[in-house]
Amino acid sequence: MAGSLFRTKSIDRLMAEGATTSEGGLKRTLGSFALIALGIGAIIGAGLLTLALGASFDFLAVTEIGLALTGLGMGFATGPLMGAAVDAFDSSRSGTAAALINVARMAGATIGVAFLGAIFAHAGGGEAGLQVAMIVGGIVQITAAAIAWKTVTPAPRSASSG
Repeated sequence: MAGSLFRTKSIDRLMAEGATTSEGGLKRTLGSFALIALGIGAIIGAGLLTLALGASFDFLAVTEIGLALTGLGMGFATGPLMGAAVDAFDSSRSGTAAALINVARMAGATIGVAFLGAIFAHAGGGEAGLQVAMIVGGIVQITAAAIAWKTVTPAPRSASSG
């Protein structure tokens, strides 16, 4: 099923790979690429969609859950993204790479807030504006993660990087 959203392996291949680990069994790991895609799309998008849902309720629990999911997703995404950027450069340029990621993150957040604020205002503000803005934000996050998952290929790891 080439080109599928999900990555699959045959049972035979899983068993063969599992037999080569030092523990002699299967080992599940999420690399930087998977954590970034997971953080950006699934968790942040779900958090924004939960915020849209929370606008309909008189109590804050749903909104708090949406904010917590969004923050958790950003936490999952920021560390691996920073690590991937720093690893892509020579150690003498790692500070520049880290600064570039921070600037890109801050610029993206600023543009995102402006974009969602414009949608909020265009939808008339209030509960309806919040719902529309958060639904659009969630859809954009999930779509961007799906595009990244399909188009970005993680750099091959060297034998010395473990």
